[in-house]
Order: sequence, then C-alpha cells, then structure tokens
Amino acid sequence: MAQPLDTLERVNRNEDMRRLRELVREHGVKQIVVTSWEAERLLEEVQGRFIREEKRPGAKKARKDHGKMTVDAVAAAVILKEYLEKQERAAEKA
Repeated sequence: MAQPLDTLERVNRNEDMRRLRELVREHGVKQIVVTSWEAERLLEEVQGRFIREEKRPGAKKARKDHGKMTVDAVAAAVILKEYLEKQERAAEKA
C-alpha cells in the first residue's frame, strides 16, 4: 500500500542510498517511483500561470494558497495520477 514517509534531505550519494535501502528494508518496499522532475516542471507552470493572472489589468487578487504548494506535494499528486491511470488501463484490458 502506498504511504507517505519522511522527506529525505540530500546529503551525498552514498548516504542517500544507504537511507533509501534502510527504508526499503523497514517497509518492505517493492517499488520506488521518482517524479521530482515532472513535479518541478508542473509546479513552475502552475505558479507561472498564477503570476501572469495576477499581473492582468483588473485581475482580482489571487489567493495565497498557491504559494504553499511544494515539489513534494506535486510529486505525490503526479504519482497518484499515474497509478490511477495505470489501474484504469489494466481494468480496460481485462
């Protein structure tokens, strides 16, 4: 079952891999999915859209909530979206 764990701060390659191996053993992880690049790209796109909208003449002030989005939150959404799409494709084939 997918579950959130702590966010690991980058140390160095060896230490990062050691900590990942430890998490894999502790939680019986079968697969690791990394989508940070896509999450960063989506976050930049969304934040850029908010900035452009705020600069439009006569535009209402945008809510400040968009500033609270993080790469981790977007990555989690991307992972969930891709998982659900994969499940849907598998169901259609069955």
